[in-house]
Parts: sequence; structure tokens; C-alpha cells
Amino acid sequence: MPQLDFVIYFNQYIWLIVILSLCIIMMLKTILPNIKANLTSRVSVVIVEEKIKNHKEFIVFKKLLSV
Repeated sequence: MPQLDFVIYFNQYIWLIVILSLCIIMMLKTILPNIKANLTSRVSVVIVEEKIKNHKEFIVFKKLLSV
């Protein structure tokens, strides 16, 4: 059986390292920057929504005090 042949273990390890390295490099260059951009845009939207909510609550509180 070829998968148990001790002569080709080194070749299999080299290919494993090459393939895994390419996958990691591809993730670092393409996928992770897109995820980071999406997360930062979501965080900024949440911050803006909280500011709007706090501002509206302040206006309502101000109206209650003025009555």
C-alpha cells in the first residue's frame, strides 16, 4: 500500500506543508481583510445607532424637564 511506504513520507510532508502554507497565505491576503472590513463597518453602524438613540433620549428628557 503506497500510503504506508516509508520512502514517500518526506514527499508527503513537503506537499502538506506547501498546501497548508498556500491556504494560510490565501486566507491572510483575501479572506481576513474582508472580514475585518465588515466587522469595522458593523461596529461603526452600531456606534452611530447608539449615538442617535442617546440623543433622542436626551431630547425626550429635556422636553419632560421643560414641561
